[in-house]
Amino acid sequence: MKMRRLYLAGLFAFSCVYAGDPVVSSSPQNSASATPDLAAATPPTPTPTPTLDEPLLIAISEGNLSEVRKLLDAGANPNATIPHPATDYWKKKYPDGRMEFYATEESGFTALMLACAEEKDDFANLLLDRGADPNLKTKKDKAFALQMAARHKDIPIMKRMMGITPDSEAGKSWIRVDLQNQTASLWKDKKLILVAPISSGLKNKPTPTGEYIITDKERDWKSTIFKVPMPYFLRFSCGDFGMHQGHVPGHPASHGCIRLSESDAKKFFQQTPVGTAVSVQ
Repeated sequence: MKMRRLYLAGLFAFSCVYAGDPVVSSSPQNSASATPDLAAATPPTPTPTPTLDEPLLIAISEGNLSEVRKLLDAGANPNATIPHPATDYWKKKYPDGRMEFYATEESGFTALMLACAEEKDDFANLLLDRGADPNLKTKKDKAFALQMAARHKDIPIMKRMMGITPDSEAGKSWIRVDLQNQTASLWKDKKLILVAPISSGLKNKPTPTGEYIITDKERDWKSTIFKVPMPYFLRFSCGDFGMHQGHVPGHPASHGCIRLSESDAKKFFQQTPVGTAVSVQ
């Protein structure tokens, strides 16, 4: 009889569990409510969006204008800069020379600077159309796009970046330097405004001939090379020479710059706007 009661008690307990009655555990570790849902608690890691900046710069370097346009349409930054530190592409592309410094050592070298340095006017114009800033400078050298264009005497791009149009005051002005006759003349609206005697560079330090633009004016400039005053300085195409006040002995006597008397230098300085074209012949 006793064995029968034990058997019935065990059978009753088994039937309760099988029927789904809750089994309460005294141990919190076994409770489902104590186990956190990690999948729900941890947000998914976002997939990083690949940048279009370096592909844009590579397309400029490779001369692929259609790819540059495509990347700009897709949202590439027209002010993108070459990665710093440089990736392997730039180290292999520019292993030496001036571009090696800008591409692998300097930071802040923009797409527009690259286009100007590579003499790619179509690329530079497209970048400017899409909002590229010509006033940005590199971190160490403080170089900017206008300098890159000036090194190649790329007058049209320089004028574009400086905002010089045919109808602007600078667009209507022109300086002609005649090295043979040692004169400088200023023209406006095809009318002769000023003519003055000059003193150009010596034979061993000649004044470079060619086409330039007045890129800046400095009333009290001091030469960073010779450490001498150069009042009323008109700089030619971001270079280290231009027109300024100095001794005019009636023959070439300078280190390359174009000297004017004090009165003539003052007149040219006052009447020549930045952006004026200069022809030295």
